[in-house]
Amino acid sequence: AEETIAAYLQADFTGEMGELPVRGNFGVRVVDTEVTSNGYRGSLTIDRDGANVITGIGVDNSNLVEITANHSYTEVLPSANLVVELRDDVLLRGGIYRALSRPDPSDLGVGRSFSSSIDNDGGSTDVADVIAQVTGFGNPELDPLMSWNYDAALEWYPNEDTILAFGVYYKSFNGGFTNVGQVETFTVDGQDLQAVVTTQSVDSEESTISGFEISAAHAFSYLPGAWSGLGFRVGYNYADSDFEFEDAVFGAST
Repeated sequence: AEETIAAYLQADFTGEMGELPVRGNFGVRVVDTEVTSNGYRGSLTIDRDGANVITGIGVDNSNLVEITANHSYTEVLPSANLVVELRDDVLLRGGIYRALSRPDPSDLGVGRSFSSSIDNDGGSTDVADVIAQVTGFGNPELDPLMSWNYDAALEWYPNEDTILAFGVYYKSFNGGFTNVGQVETFTVDGQDLQAVVTTQSVDSEESTISGFEISAAHAFSYLPGAWSGLGFRVGYNYADSDFEFEDAVFGAST
């Protein structure tokens, strides 16, 4: 579950830049998010032989234990927008803002898979020696992906029914998700055990995406009857990015 508290301030302005009319707004939004991830896990059991050597690790699903993990983050998101009237029928728009993209709820789970390494030649009596790997199916501590966004557009309105526009944009954001190993504590056979869990976290490396868009729209308001509700819009968008997404299974873990 996610509980979000947000507050924002915004101010509008109008004025002139030289002899050109300008208008726009600027503001800031503060977002505080509390993440609570609940799940159920069977009790981990240990099988031993007569010499107390561990022979296997099992899961008793008849005795489910509720697992709860919590995480929180607070982000400040400023923004500003400007419109310049170059002519009565030509507008220049620009915007700068910081944004966040939250991970999918399914990526915040506390599911864990355990694999064991049983040495049949001598064996071990210590649980820590036989936990080979713990794989996480989700990570409640995932932070959102943060980005700075910049865009500008030139719009021409030759008449009340038509618009031709050209825009450019640039986004700088912190990567994506990368594989990590993080230490978590588990109760195995009645004792607390720290193990490295392979899961995903937000990549701190910066990535970018940039591009441009051309669009045109026209409404046939001058046609009779129901035909006046028809219109069309066409556009072309080009985007280029250096973003790389690491495979959750085969990617390197840090």
